[in-house]
Amino acid sequence: MTKKDDAAKAAANKADMERRIRAKVSCDKAAYSIQWRLLEGAVDEGTLSVAAQILQPHHYDDVETERALDGQCGNPRCAGKLPKP
Repeated sequence: MTKKDDAAKAAANKADMERRIRAKVSCDKAAYSIQWRLLEGAVDEGTLSVAAQILQPHHYDDVETERALDGQCGNPRCAGKLPKP
């Protein structure tokens, strides 16, 4: 390989890495956005269906925890409040 080939390969690797990072950031933003929507109170089946396509299990666990800390039922479809201790 020549130095020119090495430089081209390095540039291609850098471009691929940047593409992967941008894709991950985009996915993280989508997950964050839908998590906030699930924290706002009861959601409809359509919203929950979209969330199921975007969120990983740990994202959903975070939603349940945050809802409980806020005094809401952990199920995003439920508008109920948790009883006061």
